[in-house]
Amino acid sequence: MSEPQLPANNQSRVGRIESIFHSLSDFERDELITKLGTSQLHETCLRLQDGRISLALCLHTMMFCGVFFGGFLGLGLGAVIGVQEGFWAGLATFAGTALGGGFFFGLIVAAYMIAWMRIFMPRFVKNLNKQQSAAFQVQELELPVQAAEAFEVCLSSLAAPKGMRMESIDRENLSVRAVTAFTWKSPGEIVGVKVDPLAADTSRVRVYSKAMFTTLDFGKNRANVTSLAKSIEDAGQVHVILKSI
Repeated sequence: MSEPQLPANNQSRVGRIESIFHSLSDFERDELITKLGTSQLHETCLRLQDGRISLALCLHTMMFCGVFFGGFLGLGLGAVIGVQEGFWAGLATFAGTALGGGFFFGLIVAAYMIAWMRIFMPRFVKNLNKQQSAAFQVQELELPVQAAEAFEVCLSSLAAPKGMRMESIDRENLSVRAVTAFTWKSPGEIVGVKVDPLAADTSRVRVYSKAMFTTLDFGKNRANVTSLAKSIEDAGQVHVILKSI
């Protein structure tokens, strides 16, 4: 008797990876996105080591920024001089300002961009490649309660800080994600909690924080996980005491 044939999987490899990605918890997605972003930045840094690519980027930036800046500045000054001293004086002012101002502005922007990408970006990538980078902070703790109860404790702790906005709550995977309020240190961070059962009455809680837009956080991610983990731990102790009464 022949064995039954399994149905053919017509889904592409990328499609299968996408399906797996959507089945991950928020914590796993954010961790994976951070690692993929780091790989992309690392690839960019390697390409910029090629002098021809750096030169092409510099020239393109000069042209793009210089044309817009020089054109607008020259048009404004040329119009003012043209009204005061005549058409030809205004045209000469426009041409000189557009060419000179556009060239120097484009050169400054291009130099800044190349310096950022060739000097500062590799340092960020090196930091991101660390097991515990500043851009993705994680802290673990254990609560002496069941996973479902620990999740509710985490929910209440995450909703307590002022300005915190809930983004997603996944009760099936016991994970929650929120966005912090704007501060002078950053435009906000993504913070979240993932709960996993360790035993019948013990749960592991992973608290994480990642930058929403930039890799500069001025210690904000570390402060987020430390504060939130302390809040969850304190709330867990109160929960255990109330259960025993």
